[in-house]
Amino acid sequence: MKTLWLSLRNYLSAIIKSDIQRLKHFSISTIIFFVAYVMVYWFENNMTPSLEQELTTLGFLLIAATAFIWAMIMQIFYIIAKTLK
Repeated sequence: MKTLWLSLRNYLSAIIKSDIQRLKHFSISTIIFFVAYVMVYWFENNMTPSLEQELTTLGFLLIAATAFIWAMIMQIFYIIAKTLK
């Protein structure tokens, strides 16, 4: 468990230090968020109401929420990196 925490900490500090890597993570998570959001809209309008529609929409909402949170974490890392420089 300690090595996992140490590995995660090293990975996140490498992202904080690298502007290009941080921007890549932010850009990819933003694209994933918008694609998942469009898929939620499409499934709500083009699928017949059913359990399958609800579960698919829930899955895409979870993907969108995860991507959004990761993008916000990258923004926080951007602020931290600018503060430390």
